Amino acid sequence: MNNGVTWRLIHKWRFGCGVGSSQPEAQRAAARYGITSRDSAYCCPSRWMRDPDSQVSSAVSFDLLSQIILGYISYLYNKAMPRTDHADLVCLQCKRRKRKCDKLLPSCSLCKRLGRTCHYEPLKKTSTSSTQPALAPSGLLPDPTRSITFQDVFEIIRAQFITVIGTDVRALHEASIYFNSVHLWFPILDPDLYYKQMSSPWNLQRPEFLLLSLSMFLVNARPDGIELSCQVLALYTSIKGFIGLFDSIGPTSLELIQVRLLITIFESGHGKPQSAYMTMGSTLRAAVALGLNNDSPKTSHTSLEQQRKAEEEKRVWWGVMIMDRYAALDMCKRGSEFRVMASPHIDTSSDREGLTAMSCPFSMLLHASRILEQVQAHMHDPTPQDEFNTTEAMQIVSTLRSFKALLKEMGPSEAEIYNPSVAVCESASLILWCHLEVRDKERCAKSSKSTFRAAVGDILARSHSLDQNPSIVDLERVPIFALSSIYIAASALTSEPKALQNVDAVDATATLKNILTHFSRRWLAGRRYLERLSEDLGPV
Repeated sequence: MNNGVTWRLIHKWRFGCGVGSSQPEAQRAAARYGITSRDSAYCCPSRWMRDPDSQVSSAVSFDLLSQIILGYISYLYNKAMPRTDHADLVCLQCKRRKRKCDKLLPSCSLCKRLGRTCHYEPLKKTSTSSTQPALAPSGLLPDPTRSITFQDVFEIIRAQFITVIGTDVRALHEASIYFNSVHLWFPILDPDLYYKQMSSPWNLQRPEFLLLSLSMFLVNARPDGIELSCQVLALYTSIKGFIGLFDSIGPTSLELIQVRLLITIFESGHGKPQSAYMTMGSTLRAAVALGLNNDSPKTSHTSLEQQRKAEEEKRVWWGVMIMDRYAALDMCKRGSEFRVMASPHIDTSSDREGLTAMSCPFSMLLHASRILEQVQAHMHDPTPQDEFNTTEAMQIVSTLRSFKALLKEMGPSEAEIYNPSVAVCESASLILWCHLEVRDKERCAKSSKSTFRAAVGDILARSHSLDQNPSIVDLERVPIFALSSIYIAASALTSEPKALQNVDAVDATATLKNILTHFSRRWLAGRRYLERLSEDLGPV
């Protein structure tokens, strides 16, 4: 269907048959294309993604909008395509008797009712007409003589923005939810810069910015019971398609890298580890293509806004490194070698001067992910020299012990459930011990066992407190990294029930499973981990 027609149709539904319009107008719009619905009242579509209790009425209006668009496509298609269930001319019996014929095939209704044999007069066709394939209307297929432009992309994304979020005011509300949840543990966006761009009419005409707003809305969405709603999955699929569309028509941008990272969080958090792993592969290369891996800035930033923009770019690159390592953990692999080659000298000591205090917890998460990468490299890419591998393992254990002590000094134990650095550090400690136990490296295993016991003990202490009173935890603030550490601890206790002294492994595992069930109300990865535990799969 023609993009302009699509846009006008959606615009008319949103502003003509939505707010401020009567219900009969919406019904007439639906009836125009042969569509019926029990309810055509406008409901804000943003509620059904975050609040499953309000799905019924909202889903009806969203479904009606989808039916109108699909019905109009069907109308255009049937108008242009030859019909195979109707004849082109009246049957000979009806023509002889001068009766109205409905031209149904293989027999018209009148002949069928009277029991007569129905014959149709064949069309007189030229010798070449029978060999020509039927063509769909030009509005339904891409025009091979015309390239897709940014204006086309803008119209499509803007239509999606209006359909899903609604108004700019609603977008600001969703941004507020995002900045008080996911942003607290993964700050790749600058709130002040985002709100400033949101207030500018120019940015509302940029498809990348609209796509970023849709991605923020997507990660805010909570599961509907044991699965994501069809609307959420449809939005996820649309955003993934838009990313591919941008890749085909032009260079990448910082907003698109941020969109990719939010999509990776969505995939990791909702039990799509393979998708997250593949998304991070393309995200990493897009970030390098944009030059985010450059350690030192090429130009000095004089204005405050330029400095904040430079900080945001640095945090985005940090986010790329963190999610690349975490996606590899979920797939039992090591981080991308391409990223290591792209940033050989970048580590946690390369904090650029001028970073605000908001970035400090994020730099700790970067440091924790760096230790996780060292564990992954030790596990999946060992050297042929056993003595070197043993020394390396001992150094990693010492680093984990020191870093965990530093994290304990930074905040109260009650806040550890919201601290992503603690979760990543604990995951690294657990998988390292499991690896050394399997490899039968006795000296290393004994050294890492204390770190393992400390990690499992801290996880169990938090889990027992939460299991007794689940309401004390704000699920919106729980990072996706917390679920993997709980799962690895439960898996280790299942495979090695005597790993902890004076601890009932069965009761401890049951408690950890209860926490995963509770967290799955926000992130469906918890349910995937429960399924793996029931299958008795190991963490490494």
